[in-house]
Amino acid sequence: MDVPTLILLGAAGGLLRGVLDLYTRFGTWQADRRLHRQLSAEGAAQGDPPRFQTYFDLAVDIPAAVVHSLMGAGAAMLFGTTGQISGEYVSPLVA
Repeated sequence: MDVPTLILLGAAGGLLRGVLDLYTRFGTWQADRRLHRQLSAEGAAQGDPPRFQTYFDLAVDIPAAVVHSLMGAGAAMLFGTTGQISGEYVSPLVA
């Protein structure tokens, strides 16, 4: 497999980690909003419902996604160029 392909696949894997984290935080936010609505219907909740900005901090999470993509690209390149990635899992990708 050529190095640019390794870099691209590794970076995509690192980015996928960030997307999974975003999905998890979104699910947590959704559950907390649902709980707030239920408590509001019962008269027990006070204040505004949770805001998404409380669960996702752009100033930190976007650079973290970039770092994870760079780490994934570097790891894939190192593993691929040293022959540590091989076998039937990679063979469909080998040109």
